[in-house]
Amino acid sequence: MTLLKDNSTYLPYTPSEQAYANLRAIKELCDARGVELTVFLNPMHADLMDGLYARGLGDEYEQWMRRVASITPAWDFAGYNAVTTETVGGAMRYYRDPIHYSELAGDIVLRRIIDGQQDVAGFGVPIDEGTVEQRIIDLRVERARPRNR
Repeated sequence: MTLLKDNSTYLPYTPSEQAYANLRAIKELCDARGVELTVFLNPMHADLMDGLYARGLGDEYEQWMRRVASITPAWDFAGYNAVTTETVGGAMRYYRDPIHYSELAGDIVLRRIIDGQQDVAGFGVPIDEGTVEQRIIDLRVERARPRNR
C-alpha cells in the first residue's frame, strides 16, 4: 500500500536550518540547566515509510535522522516491527490510521523511554551520532525484507 500518492504534499521539503538551530538551542539550554532532554522519532507506520522511499524521499528522511542524531541522542520508533507493520484497516491496535498511532502504541513508547522496557522487539532503538549510520543500514535491510502488505 502506498500512502503517498504524489510528491506534492512533501516536496520540496527540507527542514530549515532554523529548525535544527532551535533543536540545538533547546539541547544546550537543557544541558546548561541539568535537564535531561528526551527526543524520539515518531513510530511511523511501515506503509508510510515505504511510501517515502517509493517517492524518492528516503535520502531526505535519512539525512534528517543524521542531523537530529548529530544534535542530540534520540529514540527511533520508526522501522519495521510488530507495531509499525500492523495491517492497515479494520481493527488496528497500534494506529488509528496509518499516520496517527494509538494510545496503546504511545504507552509502549513511554515504557521504552522511561523504564527501558522493550515490549516489542525492534521498537524503540536508541540513536546518536555514533550509531545513526548503522540504524539507517538496518532500516534499509528491514525495508528490503518481504512482508505481508
